[in-house]
Amino acid sequence: MRTGNPPSDFDTAMQLAPITPPTHRSSDQAKQMVDQLHDAMHYDSCPTIAQFDTPHDVLYGLRGALLQRWKDWETTGKVHGNINSENIRIASTASSTFGILLDKGQPSNPVYKSLMSLKGKWPNGEEYVPDYLDDLESLYYVIGFISVCFTGPQMYALDAGPPNPSINLSKWMLCPKSPQAIQEKEAALMGFGFTKGMISDYFQVYQFSGVLDKMHSVLKKRLAERKGRMLKGLGPLKDVEYKLQAHDDHQAFLDAIDHRLNVLERSWSRNKAAAKPSTGTPANATTLPSIVAFRRQLLRAITGFPLPGGAQSGYEAKR
Repeated sequence: MRTGNPPSDFDTAMQLAPITPPTHRSSDQAKQMVDQLHDAMHYDSCPTIAQFDTPHDVLYGLRGALLQRWKDWETTGKVHGNINSENIRIASTASSTFGILLDKGQPSNPVYKSLMSLKGKWPNGEEYVPDYLDDLESLYYVIGFISVCFTGPQMYALDAGPPNPSINLSKWMLCPKSPQAIQEKEAALMGFGFTKGMISDYFQVYQFSGVLDKMHSVLKKRLAERKGRMLKGLGPLKDVEYKLQAHDDHQAFLDAIDHRLNVLERSWSRNKAAAKPSTGTPANATTLPSIVAFRRQLLRAITGFPLPGGAQSGYEAKR
């Protein structure tokens, strides 16, 4: 279990234990690992993904939930239907931090529900049947809401409003089943999604917009395809094609998360190496970069090399 307070600034964050790049495993190996962790621990008391300490927590939390849901869907064919920021938990062992999706005992939360599960019918009037895309869409909303509504660890700032908001998140959260909220959700999903202008500066530094953009492109494409088939009277996809799409879409979400994690891990390793004392430096000498130097690094980070504000060892990373 994670302990201690979140870092108050980047200099403090640099003092946290370093992490090594994650070992690359296939999705099947990763999903097997999730099973082993499930057998070993109970997670009800673990912090939620919204109680993150670092950007890594958010990504690893989302990653673990995605892998768990992917395996469950392949095994049972059932949709979870209630993925939200409360039932994705961040758990830790002595060597790793990972995400867990709670399956039972959680109240329904329509804020993160998919567009079509809220609408209930296709444009041609046919009843909507739950789809694996519903759960992927909910995962997208979880990371989207966190990226917009939090300006840092445990710093919820929805009341202040995101810069240049194009989505009324208050409406989504207060009246998620209202026609206005559903209409806005559809406009966002079929439009530009959570854009850079909406994301808080804290998460924009780590380029979470790239993760959101890739997830949004998958969802937008598939929903347009599904609507097109229904309007043309073609009906649902054949089973084989449907399963192939499900594999590709889950993999695309996983790739988006892993790419961002790998960039963060490499950046952290570079910064740690740069902070090492040169030969002959006294053991008790200060080796952390000054705040001025760190701010310069941060400016470089904004242009393409995100700088982790602290780190936990990852789902597949060893301290």
